[in-house]
Amino acid sequence: MSRILSWLALLAALNRPPDMVGKATHYHDYFVGRLTRTEEVFDQGALTAAVDDRLWPEMRDRRLLVCVEARCVMVRVNDTGYLADSGVTLDLSKRAFGELAPLGQGIVRVETWIIEKEG
Repeated sequence: MSRILSWLALLAALNRPPDMVGKATHYHDYFVGRLTRTEEVFDQGALTAAVDDRLWPEMRDRRLLVCVEARCVMVRVNDTGYLADSGVTLDLSKRAFGELAPLGQGIVRVETWIIEKEG
């Protein structure tokens, strides 16, 4: 049942303008094995993202649909950083970034929809 609700939330999101438009990059390997803001061990193979520290209260444990042109990936927000200072909206795991663009690209323009709170 929750999978059906996720798909319905996804379809509803795509029928409205994005909640955020900005730039995304991917985590450096330095963070692998370290704890995220939710006290999970960071894994480059997970579909996760960090948001700017100032957005954490409203974005914690949210699922986001992140798109670059016609390529999209759903990620879960589990970490923060001081991203806005560098002009970045999201810091994605390498797996999530790789589904949107080649890792070598380093930074991409993304459109992001808030889908749901996890749970």
